[in-house]
Amino acid sequence: MSLKSKQNKNDFEFKQQQIESLKQLEDSGFIDLYFGDESHFGLTPNVPYAWQTKNNPILLPALI
Repeated sequence: MSLKSKQNKNDFEFKQQQIESLKQLEDSGFIDLYFGDESHFGLTPNVPYAWQTKNNPILLPALI
């Protein structure tokens, strides 16, 4: 499945030009360029589950 048909062509081309400008700045040594996505990254793992016995449940505080 592709969302290409829903993208704004002008916005997409403008953003491509911006990325190319940033790549040129990195190539010249002026900046360090890093790419990321919308996923979470952290040095402390967040594992929202645990093993427990039926008679001794683990109760966690609710996050609001």
